[in-house]
Amino acid sequence: MWLFTTSGFYSIVKHRTEPDTFMIRARVRGDLENLRSLTQMEQPVVTTPDADYPFRLIVSGAQKAQVIEALGEAVDYPNFKSAVGKLQGQRAKLTAYHDVWHTMTGTEEAGARQRSEGETNSK
Repeated sequence: MWLFTTSGFYSIVKHRTEPDTFMIRARVRGDLENLRSLTQMEQPVVTTPDADYPFRLIVSGAQKAQVIEALGEAVDYPNFKSAVGKLQGQRAKLTAYHDVWHTMTGTEEAGARQRSEGETNSK
């Protein structure tokens, strides 16, 4: 699972060999430090320079749920990209987030922007 948040970009995957254990991976160490602060987790950030993500936290299934809940509760903005652009520690990712947003528009269903009868705009 990829999570693009105002505290960082994370990849959460199940641990290959340890049951009920997950790896929260990041490309930027500070993103995991932000996550530790947000969730009050004490796990150390593990450095994995030869892996596809150089930093990770190893967490239990319960802690993974805590992380996802905390990140969800932290949503206090009406526009994600604008919120990221205002945060000094995350602003450097803004171009990449715009690129992902633009790429994902290519997956949109044909006719997705046409309103059906009786449908309203919920922006």
